[in-house]
Amino acid sequence: MFEIQAEEEAALAYLMIHDEDLPTTYSDNPWLIKAMLQLRDAEMIDATTDMNHKIAIVFKVLPAGIAHYESVQTARRHFASLNETADELMDVSYVDEKRRRKEEDSPFLATHDGRVEDYRKLGSAGLLDIHWGDNVPWTITMTEKGMSYVRGDFRLFGGFCGRDSGIGPAQRAKTTIWN
Repeated sequence: MFEIQAEEEAALAYLMIHDEDLPTTYSDNPWLIKAMLQLRDAEMIDATTDMNHKIAIVFKVLPAGIAHYESVQTARRHFASLNETADELMDVSYVDEKRRRKEEDSPFLATHDGRVEDYRKLGSAGLLDIHWGDNVPWTITMTEKGMSYVRGDFRLFGGFCGRDSGIGPAQRAKTTIWN
């Protein structure tokens, strides 16, 4: 639905919530650098890299990237009301989930320190299944609703808003006993 791959979506969300830090250099995360190069090629960010593509320097998010990010946020907010940092964590978690499934790694997602409130929001929205230990996420798995949130498959969960049970007023009237 969103025109770019999940990794690029996560990288764009990361850059948008850290836009006050731009320009900056990224070198510690290979999938993030690759995604940033894809965003550069799609003319969504202004960035450069070294010859080996091990370091990316991002200068700014371009108007096409801003417009894409805002349109995705608008669509997603009809499905689940999250702030930008929780949304970015959901994108990163989806990338982790894809990697985990491909590599048949641990059955749980990686946890990101210092994001307890974002995890609470994602768990409350039903996007992640979180088991808590000492008030921090202990084990995390992605729900089908969470995967649909990132992919844009909103209709799978009772209509566009995600709050609708799929039963309209006419159907409720037929099944409700009023006496």
